Amino acid sequence: MISISDAYGITAPFPFEDLNIDSDNRRFLDPRVIRINSSSCSYASAAVDLIDSFFDEITTSVLSSDTAKRRHGRELLTKFEEPWETRLGYASTGFHGHGAAQTIGGDIWDELSSNLRPLIKVAILKQLEALPLFIENVGADRTSDIATRIIYKVLCDFTEQMVIDYPQFATHGDGIKSVMRQLWDPVTRTWVVRNVHLPHWQGKPLVLVPKTWTRRNMLMTGGRYYETSLLTFVQLGQSHLQADGKLLRPTKGLLKTNPLFQRSYETNLRITLEAAENGTNLYEMFETFVDERYVA
Repeated sequence: MISISDAYGITAPFPFEDLNIDSDNRRFLDPRVIRINSSSCSYASAAVDLIDSFFDEITTSVLSSDTAKRRHGRELLTKFEEPWETRLGYASTGFHGHGAAQTIGGDIWDELSSNLRPLIKVAILKQLEALPLFIENVGADRTSDIATRIIYKVLCDFTEQMVIDYPQFATHGDGIKSVMRQLWDPVTRTWVVRNVHLPHWQGKPLVLVPKTWTRRNMLMTGGRYYETSLLTFVQLGQSHLQADGKLLRPTKGLLKTNPLFQRSYETNLRITLEAAENGTNLYEMFETFVDERYVA
């Protein structure tokens, strides 16, 4: 195995993730990390704009009664190409060509259009990074793949700047070559195919990722949401005052034995909606919890 910096003879420090250049790395692009850094990084800000415009188009299509609009939304989710140029994730569960994208994207659309539609209607589900909290088959690798494809233009812009800052990307390996790639256009709200210039290593394009944008474990997961914000809300609801005036609060361990509160994506959805009916936005609480504990 050889890292990007070793392959190109670049010495630290450098602002890109120094990944294994020959195969997938078990790291994932985390859209929550990008959002947290958007106030201090122009690339992150541009990436968040792309992610939010894409997801807004999807959720708007979900709520639309127009057949053509809904068809458009579904097609946006089923036309992903696996963004393997970043060397992120692991191939076994990522998007493999158009066929797999149709299945995975179609499943996401079906969930958004049915079970998750109430969350969209009350404006709780409005960010891409919320999907792993409520959809079982959308974990780190697939969330990373989706986010990478949406912000691909920003990653190409970053890579282009790295080529300027580190000329080794042009003089080592296979040099810079032109390739056609799928990009998200926030103006037309459609996928477009454009020509991009990327470094190539052993015949394969290379897309660089800004440092700190990847993690081995996503900040926002269904399990973390359940264990923190959701069970804390349930605890409060199940608490009561004893005769001596002391508050009796059930432990999270005890709550997990109750079939109504056992860990599942169905529980995450149901309790989130119940909390919303009582004026509590559990997702926003979880956002605050995650952001306050984030360490780059």
